[in-house]
Amino acid sequence: MLENRLIPTHTHNQILAVIHALHGGINLLIITIGLFIVAFLRQEPLFDLKPQEWTILIVSLIALLFAAVYLITGIGLWRRKRWARTSALALGCLFVWYPVGLGLGLYAWLFLYSKAGKQLYSKLIPTQ
Repeated sequence: MLENRLIPTHTHNQILAVIHALHGGINLLIITIGLFIVAFLRQEPLFDLKPQEWTILIVSLIALLFAAVYLITGIGLWRRKRWARTSALALGCLFVWYPVGLGLGLYAWLFLYSKAGKQLYSKLIPTQ
């Protein structure tokens, strides 16, 4: 599908890496800042949380974990690590339920399952 030679294979890989890294980095930053703001603006002790506040905290920490995985995957894709291909495909499956994830997931699957994408990750390529 992405066999088009107008854009070289390594450029598709770099685009995918940058999108993953930006998506993860921006989300990591936003969630971290949000958690710090909430922690500093609270009047009561931090461990005296209501059940819904615990839920928000746990969901935020899970989102923080996934943002870090996106960032690490982007770095791995840039360096053409085999594990990053697997991670990008898994993230593409997990996050098809929201608009950015759908676009990113489709692009990742189209490229990484194309003949060129499989070839790029099937051989060891030295990186700078």
